[in-house]
Amino acid sequence: MATLSNTTSSAANSANSTVDKAKSAINAGLSSMDMQQLEHLKDEAMDKASQYYEASTKYVRENPFYFMGGAALAGGVIGYLLARKK
Repeated sequence: MATLSNTTSSAANSANSTVDKAKSAINAGLSSMDMQQLEHLKDEAMDKASQYYEASTKYVRENPFYFMGGAALAGGVIGYLLARKK
């Protein structure tokens, strides 16, 4: 009877060890997959931001007076609002 108890206990410990190893492997796989997906999303976001930056820079260089006028208008409105509160 003691041998049967030792055998079942040993089998249970071995099974628990195997399950723990499997859990660790699965978690490591999921973590690496998540990191790969995050890297891919980061790369896509950086590419899009670079494209928008280049497009906006090109537009501003081609039409500088629109942006100078917009900045002057925004400054005038902010100045008016700040002066009015006194």
